[in-house]
Amino acid sequence: MNPAEFNDLEYAFRVHVVPNVSNNPKYADQAVTYSPVGSDVEVAIKKVERPKFRQKEMLRLLSDQGCSLNAHEFQQIWKKHKLRNKGKGLAIELGNQWFWYEEALAKFIEHSTQT
Repeated sequence: MNPAEFNDLEYAFRVHVVPNVSNNPKYADQAVTYSPVGSDVEVAIKKVERPKFRQKEMLRLLSDQGCSLNAHEFQQIWKKHKLRNKGKGLAIELGNQWFWYEEALAKFIEHSTQT
């Protein structure tokens, strides 16, 4: 790689590392694992906390993907297919309110086309 390619901002990726942000990766937003220098992969970034969406946000995301459901239909689908079951990993209850993970979108689209 010549110096012009190396210094090209289109391919630049700058990283600032702050040591000891969290003592446990479970409590961090992102966990960074360093591989030995000279290996093929020098830095791997793993997302620890997945984004969560309220029902209203899920309905908007479903609408954006061409699957228009109203709140009642949304509720009927998760009840019928038990999508809030903790073993499925599609939703979580926090402070008496349910949040849906992004993976639930595909399930709602799949089940809405079946009915």
